[in-house]
Parts: sequence; structure tokens; C-alpha cells
Amino acid sequence: MDSRLPRDRVSCALFTQNYRVNGMIAVTGAGLVGVVNDPTDSFIELEDASLVRLHRPQEIVAQFTVWSMVKARIIALLCEKTSDLGRITVVRAGFTRQISYRIWASLLGFEMFGVLESPGKFDFSSQMFQGTRQFTPLFNATLIPVFFPQLVTRSPAILFNRQMIEGIGVISEVEEPAVEERKTSGTGGLPRSSTGNLPQGGTEPTPRGGTGNIPRGGTGNIPRGGTGPVNRGGT
Repeated sequence: MDSRLPRDRVSCALFTQNYRVNGMIAVTGAGLVGVVNDPTDSFIELEDASLVRLHRPQEIVAQFTVWSMVKARIIALLCEKTSDLGRITVVRAGFTRQISYRIWASLLGFEMFGVLESPGKFDFSSQMFQGTRQFTPLFNATLIPVFFPQLVTRSPAILFNRQMIEGIGVISEVEEPAVEERKTSGTGGLPRSSTGNLPQGGTEPTPRGGTGNIPRGGTGNIPRGGTGPVNRGGT
């Protein structure tokens, strides 16, 4: 990132295969999207960073003034506010209107679901392989580690690494009122825990819409809502 440009710091949480890293990222007017999708840098830096293991969220492994991360190893980045993302432009020939889809995805040790915006009809090939962007936004999103499904994390927006995706299924097309509600209310701050970190929600299931059921394991429905926080490190 050009050090001559004015920068702000935004709070976020990054997930790798083994760790969750909480910290602050310096951004310009392009927002977090501009940072993670900048092709001139293969790494990013977090300030005031703390690391916790996925399976031991209450224990802080290490803390650093600056923690550098390889972008290609990041699975997902959770935002505190949708406005922190910056300007998002995804264009596909022949389509001028963005359509929102509620999707469920699997990606390298995680399950993820939320609202994905696509220019026109959802096309997996275009979403995953067209363009140069490495990270794609998912709104009203939930991220769950496969081996620790009780550790649910929710965020107004997630930037997920397209290279980590194993598969995506569309649950339903999102109604326009729901989209407008997200755009007007999703820019507020995500409630914080007493430690100031992005909180993790509970595991209470919420009914879904859609055209078909999603196969489930023995742990019950895929959670959508839930108010019971899961404590993390520093408490």
C-alpha cells in the first residue's frame, strides 16, 4: 500500500486453517477490498494483533504490535462494518443489475453461509474464476470451523478467499426488501464483547428459505441467528 496516501485503521478478524487473528488494518479510501485485492502486495499487516487457536478460543497464544500475514493463506476476513469494505465493483458482460443470493459454501476446514451478490444469474465459474480479485464479499455472513462447529462467528460482511472454496450451493434468491434492509442497516457497528474484539454468536438454528434442504450432520440445523456469545481470548 502506498504510504503517501491517507490511511484509516479498521478492526477485523482473519481466519487461517488453525488460527483466528484479531487486529487493525490500515486502509485508504478503497477500504479492505482494496487492501486484500491489491495485486502488488502478497501480504498484509495487522496492528495490535492477537492470535488464538481455533479450538481454544479463550486462550490468547501471542500478541504483536505488527503481525504480517500471507494473503494466499488467509481463508476469510471478517469486517466489523460493511462500510469498511470500501467500493465493490463486480461486472459481467451483458448484466447491469446486481442480484443477491443466499448461499452455503465449504472452504478448507470451514462452512460459510450468507448473502452473495452477483451481476445477473448466479454462475459458479464466473464467481470463482473470472477477474483478478482474490477475495469476494459475503454479507450477513456466518463462518463455522468444521471440526469445532460450536464456535460460530457472525459478521455483517466477510471477505472470503476464492482459492479456498471447495463448493457453493444457492439456497434461494434474496427478496429485494431483505437486500435493502441489509444495505441500510448493515453499516452499523457490530456489537462488541468486553474485550473489544469481534464477537462470536451462539448456535441457535434459524429457519431458512430456499428451494431445497441442505444435507445436515448430527449437529442439527445450520445456525442463522442466535444470541449466545462464545467467549474468546483475553477474558
